[in-house]
Amino acid sequence: YRKPYAEISAQNNLNYTGFLVSKIHGEMSINGHDIYDVRELIEKDDIDVKNIGVLVAVSEYYQEEIVETLEECGIDNYMIV
Repeated sequence: YRKPYAEISAQNNLNYTGFLVSKIHGEMSINGHDIYDVRELIEKDDIDVKNIGVLVAVSEYYQEEIVETLEECGIDNYMIV
């Protein structure tokens, strides 16, 4: 779902830093925005997970798993679409 949301964001001038995934598979950016591995991101010294907002855009099948991963990583500021 990354590409459609990247296009919607660009069309509506919505600012975002990048995409957060549970595992990077090839692509490192979409529409000029980096793709971040959630576990690598939270290990960075300059990242405060309390300041991360996440829009979860996945099929219902994966939503519970994604929410569990976010909460395990200390990210609790998320919205499911």
